[in-house]
Amino acid sequence: MEFVHGRDNAVADALSRLPLAGEVSLSEAERSGIAADNHLLHLRVNDLPVTKKVLKKKVTEDKTLQFVMRCIRDGWPPKRSLTDEFWAYFEKREELSYEEDVLFWHGRIIVPQSLQQDVLADLHEGHPGEGAMKSIAKLQVWWPQIDHAIELYVKRCKSCQKARPTGSQESPIFFWNVPSEVWSRVHVDFAGPFEGKHWLIVVDATSKWLEVIPMVSTTAAKTIEVLRDIFTRLGLPKTLVSDNGPQFTSHEFSSFCADNNVKHITSSPYHPRTNGLAERAVRTFKDRMKAARNDRGSLQLKLQKFLISYRNSTHATTGRSPAQALLGRNLRTRLDLMRPDIPTNIELAQRRQSAPKGNRRVREFAVGDEVWVKTFRDKEPMEGKVVEKRGLLSYLVEINGKQERRHVDQLRKKALDFEGEICSRKPRTPVLGSPAELMVPCHKQ
Repeated sequence: MEFVHGRDNAVADALSRLPLAGEVSLSEAERSGIAADNHLLHLRVNDLPVTKKVLKKKVTEDKTLQFVMRCIRDGWPPKRSLTDEFWAYFEKREELSYEEDVLFWHGRIIVPQSLQQDVLADLHEGHPGEGAMKSIAKLQVWWPQIDHAIELYVKRCKSCQKARPTGSQESPIFFWNVPSEVWSRVHVDFAGPFEGKHWLIVVDATSKWLEVIPMVSTTAAKTIEVLRDIFTRLGLPKTLVSDNGPQFTSHEFSSFCADNNVKHITSSPYHPRTNGLAERAVRTFKDRMKAARNDRGSLQLKLQKFLISYRNSTHATTGRSPAQALLGRNLRTRLDLMRPDIPTNIELAQRRQSAPKGNRRVREFAVGDEVWVKTFRDKEPMEGKVVEKRGLLSYLVEINGKQERRHVDQLRKKALDFEGEICSRKPRTPVLGSPAELMVPCHKQ
């Protein structure tokens, strides 16, 4: 939306101020238009991510979590005096903590009831199943009976229910040996035409990392171009497994694999399930994209949401997410917006501590200034002269004919006597005596 000032909106402004003879009644079409606009605004507001600021505000308004934080701080009452809603927190009382008014259990954010549906929508972005949603939740969020809430959310998602496959149980597929290195053997296949495009599916046999690329043309040259782009980012695999499609059996593709020292293996003719890993990835991709057909956004946005959800979900075979297995870390998502940024807070605190306080200024010395120099080899300060300024806080000083670099904190100007000449007497520790003795000025020797 773009704001237009009133002076530039004279036509509409004049019409809005015209006097009316009687009451205006809206037609059904106008009412439906207003309702649609309000519904659209409602959808857009609900689609905004849950940030740390929103989370802290809702936690402050949640009486249950406020009581839990007081119990963590002041001590828990006996369990028999608590109502049922606090029992789950009482059982975990030794494992609860809070940071910046955000509650945690084992590092997982405890979500207030008013935000639980929004968080479930974030967990279900890309339409993962129950297992995938639970695996992401185990790293990010928690509240009592969250697993049950996830199961109900998936069952109530009409898009997921429509996309669920039907039919008899499939026979076992051929299993390959799992390589010990990630991105060592990759499986590729084409899906489509689907949603008006062909899709190149690339999946790693070890980490289960998935790449999905929409393609207008599926020739060998275009396939090589896309694979070369992927290999530029993730490296060349040792083995590439594909079906017997014309783009994979062409001389051009064989030369590409040979030139890059990639062993190319094709599946048995008329038996695509030999390349079962890629076939399963195609099926997962299609199911998720079908479930997302009614979601707002472009086809590319739906693909991106599916990929980030898939790559962060714990895989049933490896027990880790593809991102963790390939990159050594999970990808940052919208759920991370709720988590307090402790390293940033520490850095800001350190900057505040190191910033100059009040009117304190950095001491400066001019070239030729006579100074007292604190050294580590002598118990008492030595006489010196500033030769050069090396930086904001660093000076080159001449001491007994030798030049040494010293920090400004190790230097002090010599005092002037009453005649304006430099006092060369070394500073001494005051001794007990009469006030008159202590106030004797420094004269020339």
